[in-house]
Amino acid sequence: MNKQIIKENILTNSSPPLQKLPGKIVYQEKKKVYKKNQFYGNPYFRLQVVNKAEKYIFFVYPNLVSQQLFNDIDQANHAGKEYIFFCEKRKKRGWNLWNWKLKDHAN
Repeated sequence: MNKQIIKENILTNSSPPLQKLPGKIVYQEKKKVYKKNQFYGNPYFRLQVVNKAEKYIFFVYPNLVSQQLFNDIDQANHAGKEYIFFCEKRKKRGWNLWNWKLKDHAN
């Protein structure tokens, strides 16, 4: 089955729905998948995000986010910006990031 089709279906009809978490990226670390599966050796990011007194850990995988978003993180184009993160809770700890948008400070 085509992974792109799966990605679009999850984004448009996710269950449970994606949660929105505001915050700012304060730390990022590029890692590689070491589990022996179809994604073995692929890069991903582990982000630390803060919002007021709360801290979150996001995992960013290239098969879940757009290529543009993955490149922006890789090039640290997010520095000093606040976002609304669209994510889902992982089973053990942290969150999987699916998308983001720049936080509107007018509201």
